[in-house]
Amino acid sequence: MLKMKKTSDMDEMEKCIALKSMRWGYAFTLVVLGIWMIIANITGGAWQVPFYIVCGQNIVCFFSRQFYRRQVEDDGWKKDIRRFSIVFVILLAVGLFISLFLLGLK
Repeated sequence: MLKMKKTSDMDEMEKCIALKSMRWGYAFTLVVLGIWMIIANITGGAWQVPFYIVCGQNIVCFFSRQFYRRQVEDDGWKKDIRRFSIVFVILLAVGLFISLFLLGLK
C-alpha cells in the first residue's frame, strides 16, 4: 500500500498563501462556469451542467463553513442556516411560479 509522506505543519504565512490560492482557484472556477453557462444559453447548448456544478460547489462550501463554525462553537451558524432556508424556499417558490406561469402562456 502506498504511504503518503507527512508534510510539516504550516505556519501562518503558508496558511495565508494556501487560503489565497484556494480563493483565486474558486473565483476562477466560478467565472469560467459562468461564462460557459452564458455562452451555452445564447447558443442553445447545455447550460445545465455548469449550473449544477456552480450550485453544488456553493452548497458544499456553505455547509462545510457552517459545520466548521459549529465545531469551534461559533453561534452565528444557526442564524446563517435560518437565513439560507428562508432564501432557498423563496427562490424555490419564485422558480416554480415562473415555470408554471410560462407553461400557462403556451
